[in-house]
Amino acid sequence: LIRAHYHPDVHFQDAIQKVRGRARVVEMMNRFAARCSELRCEVHNAMQQDDVIFLEWSMDMRVGRGPVLTNHGATKLKLDAAGLVVEHRDYFDLWGDMIDAFPAASRLYRAAVQHLE
Repeated sequence: LIRAHYHPDVHFQDAIQKVRGRARVVEMMNRFAARCSELRCEVHNAMQQDDVIFLEWSMDMRVGRGPVLTNHGATKLKLDAAGLVVEHRDYFDLWGDMIDAFPAASRLYRAAVQHLE
């Protein structure tokens, strides 16, 4: 799907990386999927205004035999005149959602974040 809908010079960015070019984005997503023994993504809401699409989603993943990690996030897609994705930006809390799978670490993380507020 990415190859058909993404511009050859697409810009991708999330909380940990920036990637430019459709071939590199496809490679990055394939590497991510290959690391997961389970992977499921569900889109809860989708909105479009002109050339911008926003998606609200949740993703469940398991790496090896570890716990299932759930991450909640949003994606912003910007389209060119031909309707191809030229910008893909994912927004999510890298640690907050996934650390919930580890109760002791989660309590420590939440206390630290609350202290910063």
